[in-house]
Amino acid sequence: MSAGTTISTFNFKNIPQIVSLVQPIWTDPSMRKSYARYYAELILRSNIFENNFRLQLENENKFCSAAFGTVKGEKNLARDWLNSIIQKENFSQEEILWFKRCLNYIENNDKKLQSYMKENDIQLSLFVSTIKGCGKPVLEEFLQRARNCGFKRLFLWTDIECNWQYYPDHGFELIEESVYDLYSKPDQPYKVFFYKKAL
Repeated sequence: MSAGTTISTFNFKNIPQIVSLVQPIWTDPSMRKSYARYYAELILRSNIFENNFRLQLENENKFCSAAFGTVKGEKNLARDWLNSIIQKENFSQEEILWFKRCLNYIENNDKKLQSYMKENDIQLSLFVSTIKGCGKPVLEEFLQRARNCGFKRLFLWTDIECNWQYYPDHGFELIEESVYDLYSKPDQPYKVFFYKKAL
């Protein structure tokens, strides 16, 4: 790493920076702008667990990248956060419904992925970089920590909206491919991919 670059426990104050990056990818242009930010934040929070696999890289105190992981059966606080904003904000019933569908989609795919996992396996729940080239060091630190803790295999799932081709090109084995009907369009199946790799 270069001088001034540090890897530390992810700080939740950096959530808005990640949301600004991922919102155009994770939301539909038809969404109200304020709702779309909450929707993207819900996806993000659904992938953050309060454990030792919640890492960020900063350069001169500027947030650059993050990697998040979890183990089989671990829970996070995304549902609590969603319930709190529903109580505070003025969302339509349709918007609340899509919040819940989104959360169910993530939780169900986590559950499916973890059905393949054993106690010495770890899940990479999310990996994001705001600056090109800054993702690799935080991911390498994540993997080294996993090895040091005795984890043997890395699992992850991704979908058609992400760069899923990266994984088979980097030694990941496809263990399942499915179609999520709710997000599919005519002649455009919404595919979900489940991968594993030895550590």
